[in-house]
Amino acid sequence: MGIASPAIDLLLTRLRWPVPRVRLEASRSIAHLIRSGNREMASSLLGWISTRTFESEVVIGLCIIDAFDLSSYFDFSEVRNAVNAPSHLSDILLFENFGSDAGLWPSRYRYAPDSRANLNARLRARFSAFNGVPQMFHSRLKHLQDSTGAPFLRRWQHEWEWLQVADLRAEGNPSFFFQGDRNSTGQFDFGDRETYVSAFLRTLAYAAAHWGLPNDIMTFFARAAITLNRGLADVACVARPAWTDDVIIRDQVPSTAAAELWRNANLAVGGEMIVALRVAEVTETAYVQYEFRYALGLMGGFDHARPPREQGWLIMPRAEYAGPLDTPGKIETFEKPTALCGMTMPMDVGRMLVDVVPHVQLPAQLSSTDRAEISTTSDSVVLSVEDEPVATWRYWYADWDPAVPKGVDSLLSYTTSVKADSLKQKAAYSGRAGGVWCDITWGTREYSYSDFTEASEGFWAVTPAPL
Repeated sequence: MGIASPAIDLLLTRLRWPVPRVRLEASRSIAHLIRSGNREMASSLLGWISTRTFESEVVIGLCIIDAFDLSSYFDFSEVRNAVNAPSHLSDILLFENFGSDAGLWPSRYRYAPDSRANLNARLRARFSAFNGVPQMFHSRLKHLQDSTGAPFLRRWQHEWEWLQVADLRAEGNPSFFFQGDRNSTGQFDFGDRETYVSAFLRTLAYAAAHWGLPNDIMTFFARAAITLNRGLADVACVARPAWTDDVIIRDQVPSTAAAELWRNANLAVGGEMIVALRVAEVTETAYVQYEFRYALGLMGGFDHARPPREQGWLIMPRAEYAGPLDTPGKIETFEKPTALCGMTMPMDVGRMLVDVVPHVQLPAQLSSTDRAEISTTSDSVVLSVEDEPVATWRYWYADWDPAVPKGVDSLLSYTTSVKADSLKQKAAYSGRAGGVWCDITWGTREYSYSDFTEASEGFWAVTPAPL
């Protein structure tokens, strides 16, 4: 028995909600239905794509097919014909998923006429005043402008102004989701963001057509507008662990609260040990954010008042969130303590995953060979060395509220655990020590409408000791 059309319409509507997590969960549900053989869902997704007038929204639909590997459920020609707002990015997604470039001609791409759009001064000024667009789009166009001398940034605004005339989307702040609390902030895809991203894609199309820049270079830069990442998109959050309940700091000494949380977290992972942990908790009258980092260094290099150094980013050489790491290497002999885990960054982050990717922390230096690989499951990201799993990352959310106090980076929490034997085997030599640093930020207030009284503290939650 198929799912009712109103439910399908609800999922498709959620693809344009201002909260990235809602878009992500809707995408997962759509993919699940298509994988289960629901043809109505597949047909409705194509219908939704065909009605999109913004290039960026076409990409939202195509990225579901790409990120969840759904090409076998569609015919290339029917997907191609559903794209009525093509771009460099939509064409490369079609080619990569279906292996055909038939009918994918750059001459199809849209861009504005050279004349100035008839837009009033108040709306024209919104382009530079709007702060809801990821900096990466500006940065990429500025890089192209500096490299070529072509006026990419000015053209971006020009394309945006014409989109405002054609389909006004300047919807302002999403006050429906939070209002009146100056101590809260949130990460939103504002309604007008899609016009900025579509203007970005149209700018690249114009550059190829009128400034003679290669289409393959424009395709490379267009990948910034991808919304989902294959591999990581399929990793769902786990149920919130019971040991994270009621971790708000009230009358406890911060170090005591941290020690209890760290102990409970390690008890929950059985024979493994945690090397990175983040726990966020938010209520109407209090919040807390814990960040634990396991660090390695020479025993004499630890300063009991200073935090460890951050680990460098670990770059996936492929856009797909799976496969070998670029620079796993072996554990280095750092004199000063350095966090074992670092952020694992794919080439294509995906705009719906911007709140997840920065928190994926993996200890790639556990590898002493070049055979360190990342893989994903339905609820985890796994680091394997020589085909043997050695580390696992899982995440959960405190709740569904997209707004959080300013002292909290995100409602996303996570654990990174490793096999204790793997860590000791790779790090066991003279002078090496390990410890756990904790940063805590917390706030309390008497009423839900009053200001928070805030504080923060950092300390060694587990005293450095020789391994």
